[in-house]
Amino acid sequence: MKVNSNNIIYVYPSISTFIEKDIDLLSRKYNVTTNTYPWLNKRKFFINLIKQLFFLLRSTRKSQAVFVMFAGHWSILPVLICKLFSTPCFVILGGSDCVSYPEFNYGSLRKSSLRFSIKMSIKYCTKLIPVAKELMEYESNYFDAKFKKQGILSFFKNIKTPWTEIPNGYLKTSYPSSKRVENSFISIAKIEDETRFVLKGIDHIEYLAKKNRNFSFILIGIVNQQILERLNNVENITTHSFLSQSEIKTHLRNAEYYLQLSISEGHPNALCEAMSEGCIPIGSDVSSIPRIIGDTGFIVPKCDSAAIVSQINKITSDLDKLDKEALSRSANERINNMFNLELREKMLFDLLG
Repeated sequence: MKVNSNNIIYVYPSISTFIEKDIDLLSRKYNVTTNTYPWLNKRKFFINLIKQLFFLLRSTRKSQAVFVMFAGHWSILPVLICKLFSTPCFVILGGSDCVSYPEFNYGSLRKSSLRFSIKMSIKYCTKLIPVAKELMEYESNYFDAKFKKQGILSFFKNIKTPWTEIPNGYLKTSYPSSKRVENSFISIAKIEDETRFVLKGIDHIEYLAKKNRNFSFILIGIVNQQILERLNNVENITTHSFLSQSEIKTHLRNAEYYLQLSISEGHPNALCEAMSEGCIPIGSDVSSIPRIIGDTGFIVPKCDSAAIVSQINKITSDLDKLDKEALSRSANERINNMFNLELREKMLFDLLG
């Protein structure tokens, strides 16, 4: 029997907005203790493991459950120690932990040591919690990748661990009535190197901007200086390395379209937040993106710049003002109804009984 069954441990490799949301949600009903170390610092790897080991030995038996965000080196000890103490351990799958794209040096499953940690974690945890069901298994023809089939079950075919999809959640937003700039596009992604530049489809946006000087583009999250300078040479692209949430919201409410042209995604937060603010979504045929967009926007079938330009030109020429407003409203409603924060909260609490 647990000493205090109202305790929850939440393990994560580095902080982010959606992790902060989870901690806040769980804290409404439970005493949440977080556990994190600088896992990207290779020189501190074994020190981190030792620290985590002592923390878990001291805390796990006093907790009702342990949540781990992403499968990786930081998840293997929580899973094994939870098994030792018969404590439920839920591993939340987020995206990069479920894929392998050696073409871009992207995806945790391309690294043998990480692959082993992920395999052990997903095999012995109580339940897997993918933020999108596609992270378990899906096939994409969007990009000509070495591995067409991605997702946990594509790489570990004998895994029998039960799983439940719990999508990311967002605050319900009333439909913004602000006037939008015609033929304006926005995209948000942290771009710190050339790999992320291609992976997030910013190369296609750059090409689109050069081919359509009458369109305007705002790109948020460009932190690589060389890429920043390159994009700033395109006159109809405005770049920002960092903006506050209120500034981002203002830009989303002024833009007509949101571009999510990624090669790999889990459950893209920026796309959902843009749709909740009424941006018409245009996304790649990858993972959960088509399911999130539904009939509120448009899907790009192939990772080809010329084809993308042709498709987007047709979209902008075919849509009139009423069509745009209808799509904008339906995008806002879709996120409010299908991916709201209350649904995630309920599903997380349901796991705990």
